[in-house]
Amino acid sequence: KTQFYEQFIVEQELESVNKLSSFRFDRWNSLGQQHLILYRRFNEPYLITLTGSCYDLEHASAIGVNYHQNTLMAKFDSISIPNGMPIKCHIKTIHKLTKAQKKALQAIGRPRDSTE
Repeated sequence: KTQFYEQFIVEQELESVNKLSSFRFDRWNSLGQQHLILYRRFNEPYLITLTGSCYDLEHASAIGVNYHQNTLMAKFDSISIPNGMPIKCHIKTIHKLTKAQKKALQAIGRPRDSTE
């Protein structure tokens, strides 16, 4: 799946951001071992790409978002799985998403006949 997410980033020309100021973690959706969608406040989705595979991210029921001074930064902050191995999964990139792009990303890897 990773190559499909990377291809999506390029094809959709997603806006890359180095940091999210006034970050307040709201919720998240896993997209596999290396990608997830984080929501900042209400309904602001961002695609997070990790530097490598994050063990058990795909099946985690909770995550920790490790950031400093209300700012989430690419290449500096990390994600961790509270009940998993004590490993920090470092954030490689952050991309801003529209609601349509979020839905398209969530559809990658799903069977074509699934409905929401």
